[in-house]
Amino acid sequence: MRKGRKLRVMPLLPGVSEALKKYIDGRPSDSPFVFPGKTRTGYAEIYNLEKTLRRACIRAVVEPFTPPTS
Repeated sequence: MRKGRKLRVMPLLPGVSEALKKYIDGRPSDSPFVFPGKTRTGYAEIYNLEKTLRRACIRAVVEPFTPPTS
């Protein structure tokens, strides 16, 4: 859910879907969020996610990008 309580759907490749499921099943948190954070809201801030993604892109030698935020 994003602004205006609109549901956003993100298509995932089968490999990404499997990796995401493995990540969720293996994390120690009981949070309902995929990427929980130590914030008032309980989820990770977009700035931190973007920073992590940018670093991963650099390590993977691909052009850094940011996810859609709206």
